[in-house]
Amino acid sequence: MDSDLADLRRKAVALNCDTGPDGFRPYGDDPRSSSGPWHNPWMPNIASVLKAEIVRLARKELRGEVDSIRKALAAARAESAALKRRVSELERSVRQSARAAPARPPSPPAVEEAEGADKFRFRASGMASNRKRLGLSAADFGLLVGASGQSVYAWEQGKARPRGKNLAAIAALRGVGKREVVERLAALKSGGPS
Repeated sequence: MDSDLADLRRKAVALNCDTGPDGFRPYGDDPRSSSGPWHNPWMPNIASVLKAEIVRLARKELRGEVDSIRKALAAARAESAALKRRVSELERSVRQSARAAPARPPSPPAVEEAEGADKFRFRASGMASNRKRLGLSAADFGLLVGASGQSVYAWEQGKARPRGKNLAAIAALRGVGKREVVERLAALKSGGPS
């Protein structure tokens, strides 16, 4: 037993810690503390090892995320720069075309069309049904309103709108019967008054 105690004392001196007279550690020392007479400097502290490992893994995970964000940011910056270049090219071409185009005076408003548009409403389907009710061809209807047969077809299909004087004539034909239309048409064809 004495040799065991001597071995223990030698080891304690080598570890730089004291033992009691019986070879055991003194009363009151906490074996969980990282300092004190029983701390072994060659054995790592589990808490510090876990903390270091967690930090390493977190950095590894963040590195992957940050790399993808950096790539997306670089792509967004490149796209933004390309858009800025495109906008500046377009602005330059607008300025050049503005310099090249001569200044045109504004066209006068169509007074006749505006007056007719205020007084009468026009519906293409209404005009077509009125023409069919009167039993007129497009050419005859055009003769009555002062336009060609092609214009009448274009109005009925909605491809064009009649102008003010034509619109007034179309409106005048709405309440007219077939006999009166035939008389007007005969007078126009013979060259007499309408």
